[in-house]
Amino acid sequence: MTEFSQFKKAIIKLICVGLCGILYTLGGLEGGGGLWIRRFLMPVFFTGTLFYFSRNWKSLITLPLFIGTLTLGYGGTENVSLKIIRRLIFGLANGATSSTFNITKKEYLLSAIQIVGMAALYIAFGVFNPVNSATEQLVLGSALVFIPIMTA
Repeated sequence: MTEFSQFKKAIIKLICVGLCGILYTLGGLEGGGGLWIRRFLMPVFFTGTLFYFSRNWKSLITLPLFIGTLTLGYGGTENVSLKIIRRLIFGLANGATSSTFNITKKEYLLSAIQIVGMAALYIAFGVFNPVNSATEQLVLGSALVFIPIMTA
């Protein structure tokens, strides 16, 4: 595959990352269509993208895991310690789930970066609120799938 072909493939993957981020955000916004978009449609699109680019059936293992971990709660409290703990658990669970395919490929460093990075992002964006909620969700939803899709 030529460098230019690799570049075109990377651009398509980035578009898929963006679409996952959009679906994640729509599923979390008030009036955005409902949590089913985040909990079911985004994982189906994500898993389909992994399978399309990898052609490896092991990528399909992420679908049921993602549906499970995306149903965990992580917000709605004024207690900062509890908010940090809930965000930490949610970030670790979803970071691990999105890394499942990389773990099956023995890409342990990428998986560790993904898991720790997602926990840190969920805490930073959810507790310290550096941006508005829609931007927060778009960043988190895109970051959640960036490494797995780009390395598929």
